[in-house]
Amino acid sequence: MAIPIFAHISAASNLIPAAVGLRTFRKLPAGMRYLAFLSILACVQLVAEFIVASLYGNNYFLADYYTVVEFVLLTAVFFFSTKSNTARFILGILLMAFLVYWIIDMLQKPDSLSINTRMAMVSRVFLITMALVGFQGVLAGGTSAISRLPVFWVSFAVAVYSAGTLVVFGLSNELLRMGMIYFEIAWYVNWVLLIAVNLMYSKGMLCTETTPIS
Repeated sequence: MAIPIFAHISAASNLIPAAVGLRTFRKLPAGMRYLAFLSILACVQLVAEFIVASLYGNNYFLADYYTVVEFVLLTAVFFFSTKSNTARFILGILLMAFLVYWIIDMLQKPDSLSINTRMAMVSRVFLITMALVGFQGVLAGGTSAISRLPVFWVSFAVAVYSAGTLVVFGLSNELLRMGMIYFEIAWYVNWVLLIAVNLMYSKGMLCTETTPIS
């Protein structure tokens, strides 16, 4: 079955924050540099998925490793974007808890021939929590222009994408069993959200306000 054109558009949208990150890297605050690196890594991940899928027909195992890398880098984005010891403590606890869960899940995973829906759903719950911590930090900063804060856009992007794809990831294997058409329809939601996220990541890196959340 041919890959839908919208999937190609969604994948190509990853180039936008990657290009912005490369262009503005030297001017970015510490936290946002991790976002730039994540954006570039997302492009590498897509290329790797395409090559592995072409050679072996299955690339689901790559998602398991990308999930933990994505989580670590997003944690770094929020951690280095705040001066609040409380926020940093919470972010550290979330990171350690997720790493422990990821290791246990990988040891118990029976195979790599299907989407790890359990890990996908749990990671999204963790990311939503982490985004809320970051967003609360933005509100606590008391600025009248939070839309100019880079971390605001990252928090919003992570929360929206994670919440929107939670159900899609959770039902992926079931949808595949029902038929590819159902899987494709559901993933249009994921593709739309991914485009939105990449635009918000780009906006965050282009913000002129670099005041850290407090």
